[in-house]
Amino acid sequence: MVTNSMNVIMLVIILVLIALVYNNNIANEVNPIIIDNYSQNEDIIIDNLNVLKPVIVDNFSQSEDLSIDDLIKMNDGNLRINYHPDTNIPRHIWGQFSTRIINTPEDAVKSLSSVRTILGIDQLLFACTEEEKRDNIQVFYLQQLYEGIMVTGGYFRVYAKNTGVPDSISGVYISGIELDTTPILSYKEAMKIISLEDCREVSETLLVVYTNPEEDCRLCWRFTVAANDVSRKKHIFIDANTGEIIISAPLIRF
Repeated sequence: MVTNSMNVIMLVIILVLIALVYNNNIANEVNPIIIDNYSQNEDIIIDNLNVLKPVIVDNFSQSEDLSIDDLIKMNDGNLRINYHPDTNIPRHIWGQFSTRIINTPEDAVKSLSSVRTILGIDQLLFACTEEEKRDNIQVFYLQQLYEGIMVTGGYFRVYAKNTGVPDSISGVYISGIELDTTPILSYKEAMKIISLEDCREVSETLLVVYTNPEEDCRLCWRFTVAANDVSRKKHIFIDANTGEIIISAPLIRF
């Protein structure tokens, strides 16, 4: 009788131990492991790794290449130009600047070839980041690329009438870029350098060529960071080779 009671007690103890081990394993499976205060899931970050799609234009060097005199004649003398003070290259041309009709992003990029010498453009590689219609005007936002990578500070806005006739153009082309576009640091490694203490999340990641008139171009990871205070949303640029934080700046649109 005593032996049976002992057997029952032992069986209960064994069942209790099995239950505790099982529950502990379940808890380990469902509890997330937080590393470096990053709450983002890795898959979400990968989805946010944006890539700009270039507008492909073939044989642009064989198209028209107009001079300032050509533009003056084309506009019957009604041409206005604003020059960059450091380079003396036009940064805004008011008036028709191409004989091409512009109705699509490809048309807009092709129109740049008409003033490539005037604007110092040596490679017609751009991505259209936005199209906009304003009353009787179409606007195409063109981002300069280098080997398919965004060049900060290099952009054009192409304006055309609804009839497709070019109306004006503004922007800057960054020339003379010579850069290895293979990063040493992955975006995951670079992101660990960012302090998210006052931020909510990294909403966008992009490999860019960072340009600054006072220094050489650098290959950087650009992180768009959303802060708890919406007004503090910013871009953080980290050198993709050294890990140095180049600049942290409020988010602006060109």
